[in-house]
Amino acid sequence: MKKAQILLVLTLLAFFLFACFLTKKYDVEFDPSGGVWTGGGSLVQKVSSGEAANSPLVEREGYNFVGWSADFSEVTTDLTVIASWEIQTFTVQFETDGGIYYGEGGPLVQTINYQESAVAPILTKTDFVFAGWSVDYSAVSEDLVVFPLWRHFNGDEICQMMEAGVVEIFAYGKFEEEIRVGSGFFRNGEGEIITNFHIIAGAYYLKVKVSTGKILEVTGILGYSIALDLAILKVDYEPIKYLTPTERTLEAGGNIFAVGSSHGTYTTFTSGFMTDTSQYIRGVECIQTNALVYYGNDGGPLFNEYAEVIGINSASLNSENRVYYAIKMSQLEKVDCSVEKTVIEVYVENQYYTILPFEYNAPEWEPNDIKTQANFVANGTTISGEMPDAWDNDYFRLYINRSGLLVILLIPTYFVDVNFFTVVIRNSLNGALAIGEVAYLDDYSEVVKAEYRFSEEQLIFISVGLKTSYPWAESAPYHVFFYVKYD
Repeated sequence: MKKAQILLVLTLLAFFLFACFLTKKYDVEFDPSGGVWTGGGSLVQKVSSGEAANSPLVEREGYNFVGWSADFSEVTTDLTVIASWEIQTFTVQFETDGGIYYGEGGPLVQTINYQESAVAPILTKTDFVFAGWSVDYSAVSEDLVVFPLWRHFNGDEICQMMEAGVVEIFAYGKFEEEIRVGSGFFRNGEGEIITNFHIIAGAYYLKVKVSTGKILEVTGILGYSIALDLAILKVDYEPIKYLTPTERTLEAGGNIFAVGSSHGTYTTFTSGFMTDTSQYIRGVECIQTNALVYYGNDGGPLFNEYAEVIGINSASLNSENRVYYAIKMSQLEKVDCSVEKTVIEVYVENQYYTILPFEYNAPEWEPNDIKTQANFVANGTTISGEMPDAWDNDYFRLYINRSGLLVILLIPTYFVDVNFFTVVIRNSLNGALAIGEVAYLDDYSEVVKAEYRFSEEQLIFISVGLKTSYPWAESAPYHVFFYVKYD
């Protein structure tokens, strides 16, 4: 009996221990490892021995869930289970949009990890400036298609790119006095310079200042056309840059930049747009613009927004209503370049009078604001003066010996001023005998010309003034030539 009891007790004890083993619970902790719990089983669970834990649902921004670090399908001990992640990758595709990729910078198609930056490729596009990319690629979080942003050149960029091809031209009279300043530009690598004829008209010497500051003497004139207002000069110099004409079809409304140099201010520009791509002014085919053409860029290049030359600025063609013109590059083909000539040969070729302007020079002397203060001048004299404003008048007197034709030519230092000067030939009572008008002469392009025929000996007066519509704050320098052609 005693043995049977002992056996029963042992059996019950074994059964109890086995039951305890079957009902034991273990701690299972799920570590999301940077992720967040979104559902499913909890992150900390009590799991009966031999049973499975309930997998939590976890997410992590920018990563794909791979799995858990340990098996929890039949738990027999305490567990810490860590989430395993794989970083997401995205495709970034850079488009060229007409640009050219030479393999510099990053590739055009890249696989980028989440929140990392792509490396932009380096692109170039003829006649355009790269202005950036269409979207931000510095912290990628999705597939991207990125387009380059292209824009046209602005005036500052054109000046910087083309300044080495633009020159400043100085015209000097027979006695080395400066009579005119204008611009021009190299058309090839052989030192040939394009400019307006009116800039060099009447010049006995010509000098050119290039972008380096070097001063060159003009050695010859390859060709010129008074009618077209064009001249091609030659200097012994190999330019750093030269400018070639565009082959594009011009369209009205296109942006343009009138570039030039004058009086130490190198490669300044004015901007606007083409209002007419083909208009004939005095038989010359021109581009009409609203970009100011004045003494600083007169004779210089007119650029389109692709930094290509489309014309030669010509202040002599300006109108009074803020319409400006540039001579089309195609007009250069009409210039006779069959015989190269010296500057002096061109000077002699275009003599208009037996005494030429700037042969005999004298300054204006003040005061001469009224008739009784008029400066005495001799026949054939060129007086250099200056009008500070529209309220000033300069008076001169000239003695006529006998019958003949008196011709007064007022040559503004800056051709844009020609439409604002007044010249009046007066009698001794200050009555007006003749009023000057803008004239287009063979030798000086646009001047203010007044003439009057006298039949007897007398003293006459000439007044010079500015119209009240004169638009600039600066004074207006001028040269006035007095010539009597006696019978």
